[in-house]
Amino acid sequence: GIPKATVPPTQSQPAYASVLAVLERLEAAYARLDVNEVARIWPSRAGQFRNQRSALNGMSLDVVQSQITINGDTATVRCELRWKYDWKRSNPAGESSTANAELTLRRTPDGSWVIIRP
Repeated sequence: GIPKATVPPTQSQPAYASVLAVLERLEAAYARLDVNEVARIWPSRAGQFRNQRSALNGMSLDVVQSQITINGDTATVRCELRWKYDWKRSNPAGESSTANAELTLRRTPDGSWVIIRP
């Protein structure tokens, strides 16, 4: 999962920790095939995941971060997303995929974070 990186001196320790925590929740939600939790954390991916879920025995997501930048109520996570799929039957999509990503997160009133882009 998410490496325990040291907090850059310019970042707030609690905000940085809360961004890491939501990324860990996202990984756990995919591992449990929990569509509702994915929808809470990454709403724009929920529909795609809901469609895939019935064809999956399991899957995993590793968010390999390279940089987290927090500016007020917005965070940017530059990372590599590593997906692994355990399909119920052979699927042309393959068993894994990797993508470099820049995730934009917005802090919610309860202090959690939601991925708003992509």
